[in-house]
Amino acid sequence: MTTKNKMIRSAVVVVCLFAAVYSCKDKYEAPVSSPKTGYLVVEGVINAGTGPTIIMLGRSVPLPERTQVKETGALVQVEGSNSSVVTLTEVSNGVYRHAQLTLANGVKYRLKIKTMTGNEYVSEFQDVKITPVIDSVSWTRDAKGVDIFIHAQDAQNKTRYYKWEFEETWQYHSRFSTFLRYKVTPIPNRPPLVELVVNDNGTTIDTIYKCWQGATSTEIEIGSTAKLSQDRVYLPIQHIEQASLKLSVLYSIYVNQTALSKRGYEFFERMKKNSESVGSVFDPQPSEIRGNIVCTNDPSEIVIGFVEVSSTVNKRVFIDNRNLPGWGYRQSCVEPITILNNPDSVLASYFQGQLPVGIVSTKPNGSIDYYAAAEGICVDCTLRGSNKKPPFWP
Repeated sequence: MTTKNKMIRSAVVVVCLFAAVYSCKDKYEAPVSSPKTGYLVVEGVINAGTGPTIIMLGRSVPLPERTQVKETGALVQVEGSNSSVVTLTEVSNGVYRHAQLTLANGVKYRLKIKTMTGNEYVSEFQDVKITPVIDSVSWTRDAKGVDIFIHAQDAQNKTRYYKWEFEETWQYHSRFSTFLRYKVTPIPNRPPLVELVVNDNGTTIDTIYKCWQGATSTEIEIGSTAKLSQDRVYLPIQHIEQASLKLSVLYSIYVNQTALSKRGYEFFERMKKNSESVGSVFDPQPSEIRGNIVCTNDPSEIVIGFVEVSSTVNKRVFIDNRNLPGWGYRQSCVEPITILNNPDSVLASYFQGQLPVGIVSTKPNGSIDYYAAAEGICVDCTLRGSNKKPPFWP
């Protein structure tokens, strides 16, 4: 999901926001306090293009807290100025989704929310904005690592304000591959029987050698060409440090681009500035983090968020470690130790979290006499990620 961009991270001047989408920085006693129920936080875009519309709802919490508070059980709808109404489905706590909206030309749209407490919130009616395609996603490398850039333009000079989010996925390998494994047989009221066995045909156990991890963008990435003669952007959106695990095998970045209104851009610009200057009494106050959403029951209530009506376009690129000579990633692991292949030694190794990585010596009859074992996390990649290959992976 690409909406996790910590958009409200900057509101830490007042609150520490919910979920993985938002996070606090240093502890700070804000000059104002939020209500006991917290401020409603709204994150998402009414997607006028191909793909789902995803709206995330949560509640702010007092700054020292780290608890995730999600707004569940709400009625979330997209309303048109032509009286059309489409209801989103809550697919997980605080996450509301519609697979594909069909928005009509010449119609304005807004988001309408009704919480379980009966409060009603609406965003402003807006015209549909069409986002230009992403020309390319490119990268460059220097001694500090890899920088990834976004290229886009609007030949009609109408867009001017842009926002980006991205998802990263990377394949990585265990420090040690192995064709050995422990076979564990439970025994009632006794320690299990742990035996050293050779994988089928002595082949490498790929299910614990090849894995994937992923992450979503955590910063507010925006850009404007309002002061330029041409509506063309070329900006860095991600930096990967030299020798990072991310580029140890194969890496993918999936970038989403959304056109913003001028007001929407200014809202996210304030959020971005706040997130970069947390903790000063001169930071903007809550009234300055208002977006385009109001509570119809109480217009004075502060609501955090800005909902655009815009199409979203995307592009995926891969970066192969083979194109990065001397990248230098190496998992920090102690070299394997030698273990006698008898029941007591194997059991002890198992309980110490070690896993076998290779045969040291065999007996005359061909059975394993001594073998090498290493820390489990250096052998089993699933202790850090998933061995399920993503559907888009080559």
